This record gives sequence, structure tokens and C-alpha cells, in this order.
Amino acid sequence: TCSKIEHFVSILGKCFESPWTTKALSETACEDSEENKQRLTGAQSLRKHLSNSSEEGSPSPSTPMISKSGLKFSADKPVGEVPGMTILDKKDGEQAKALFEKVRKFRAHVEDSDLIYKLYVVQTVVKTVKFIFILCYTLTFVTSITFKHDCTPKVEHLTGYETFECTHNMAFMLKKLLISYIALICVYGLVCMYTLFWLFRRPLKEYSFEKVREESSFSDIPDVKNDFAFLLHMVDQYDQLYSKRFGVFLSEVSENKLREISLNHEWTFEKLRQHISRNAQDKQELHLFMLSGVPDAVFELTDLEVLRLELIPEAKIPAKISQMTALQELHLYHCPAKVEQTAFSFLRDNLKSLHVKFTDVAEIPAWVYLLKNLRELYLMGNLNS
Repeated sequence: TCSKIEHFVSILGKCFESPWTTKALSETACEDSEENKQRLTGAQSLRKHLSNSSEEGSPSPSTPMISKSGLKFSADKPVGEVPGMTILDKKDGEQAKALFEKVRKFRAHVEDSDLIYKLYVVQTVVKTVKFIFILCYTLTFVTSITFKHDCTPKVEHLTGYETFECTHNMAFMLKKLLISYIALICVYGLVCMYTLFWLFRRPLKEYSFEKVREESSFSDIPDVKNDFAFLLHMVDQYDQLYSKRFGVFLSEVSENKLREISLNHEWTFEKLRQHISRNAQDKQELHLFMLSGVPDAVFELTDLEVLRLELIPEAKIPAKISQMTALQELHLYHCPAKVEQTAFSFLRDNLKSLHVKFTDVAEIPAWVYLLKNLRELYLMGNLNS
């Protein structure tokens, strides 16, 4: 139990001091301000459009109606317009990745039991009972300590007297010390009483990150339970900022952002250039295999003709693909890629050949069926799955 708490405190401190925590929360604030700005701009443009439409009559029939198809595209947010604060050193990125793994393992190890909570309750109850016993035991002796008292020293054969009135020159000091001790014990008892009240006032085996989810863009931070929840409640008694920063490492969205930044650090424009080859049709081809996503620098390869993505489950095609004016052929091998609406419009108008390899029909992206200018479609897999 002690080792678990020490391990938790160690992880908590590293999460609090991690540069990724600061950058992730800063990005959240920037994204919120950017979304508010885009929302305001969009509202103004909508009012302007409506006023123009009311003056000119009915809206233009060329307005795209993709939403009627029932398909969903990822949000059309600009990619790569991340503020400078998102720049993360490679060393910091590796440390943050290690922290995500440590937090994941610690949660799996601690959340299944409530041993720490039960031991803490028992320990607090025992301390409270011990305080009451010591207080009652000590109070009985306070009144017994006096400066004058009767004594029988058994020297009657020498003095002729059996009982004497004796004085104790340390009685005054001892009484003051005992009262001071009782005062300290009462302070200790108040702490025990407060702890008992805190333990039974609300369920401490459940912890909600609802406030953190509302204040940040990490809406996927899960609520925790048992010992993990209890430890976080104890941290809140010290400083709630620790729990808020710790929650960043429980978010898959935060982890995916870190992977994306690390991926872009590793796969630079120059490195991607070195991986471009000429295929049998003498076309420039880039093959990316088993990555955590598609690097942003890929969409700066304006002269690339063939893009092959294989075993990239989190592949996303942003609006920046419209810069790849030479792209005509796309290979998706076990890669259910998601596209932004602007990116889809570009692929719909420019893509000529598409190769999709799958083990399950669900791996075929839904937007594939709307590529009107597609000349060649190759489906490799079991269509009856």
C-alpha cells in the first residue's frame, strides 16, 4: 500500500511538471478562442448571405448538398495552424509518452481494488478511538496533581506522628505540562474527527473529471473509481490543480495529439522526400506503413502522384491535401481513413484511381462511394464479411 502511494505521488509530480501538460492546456485555451472567433465570423457571414439571398431571390442551385447523403465528415478545421507553443522537444515528447504508459498501467493496477481506502478508514477510526481513550485517561489525573497533599511516610516511631501535610514542588509544572499535552491531543483529535467527517460525507470511491472536461477540449477524460478515485480526492485536499493536470494523461485525445506532434517531428518534409520512389508506371510514389497517423508534411509534397497508406488506423486526410495537385492515385490498405469535407471535395474532383484493401467491409470508408470522377476502383477483400 505504501509503495502504491509513493508510486502515485511520483507519477503525479512528473505529470504536473511535464511540459506536455502545460502545452496541452494552453492549446485548449487557444482552440477555444479560435473556435469563438470562427463562430463569430461564421455568424456574420451567414447573416450577410441571408441578406443577399433575400435581395436576390432563391439561393444558387450550385450550393453543395453533401449533408443529404447522410455521411459524416470530420470537422473542417484548419490543420497545422497550431500556435508556436505546441512545439515540443523530442526528449519531452518521449517523456510524455512514457508518462501516458505509466498512468495507464497504474490505473489498471489500482482501480480494481479499494484496499487503500479501507485501510485509511480503519486507521482513522483506530486513531480516533485512541484519542478518546487517551483524553479520558489523562483528564482523570489533572485534578489529582496538587501542591499540598496528605502523606503517611511511616516514621511514627521517630516523630510520633502518622500523617503529615506534604508539598510537591514540581506539581505546578507537571500540571501545566499535562494541560499542554491535553491541548495538543485535542488538536490531534480534531484532525481525526475532520478526517472521519470527510471520509463519510461523500463517496470517495468515485471521482469525476466533469469540471476538467468542461474547461478543456479533452471531453474524453474518464471518471475513475475505487483506490484511484480515493487518491485523487486526497490530492484535491492539497491542490486541485494537480488533479487537473493529471487528467490530461487520462485522455486519449491528449495522447493522440502528442502522437501527432511526435509524428510530425519524426517525419519531416526532407525525410518524406527521401522515401519517395518511382513505381512501375514511372510515377512518384510514397508508401507509409504502420504509423500512428499521416504526417502533416505529406500534404506539402505537391508533385506526388501516388500515395500509399497501409495499416494506419488513425489516418486523417485534412484540407491541406488540396495542395497536392498532382495526386491522382490513392491506396488504402487496412486504413479506414477519415476525410474533412474540403479534402473530400478535392478527392472527388481530382482522384482517378483508388485501391482499398480490407478484411471487413466496415473498413471501406463511406466517402469512397461519392467519388464521381473516379475511373478505377480496386476492392481487395471479402465483400460478404
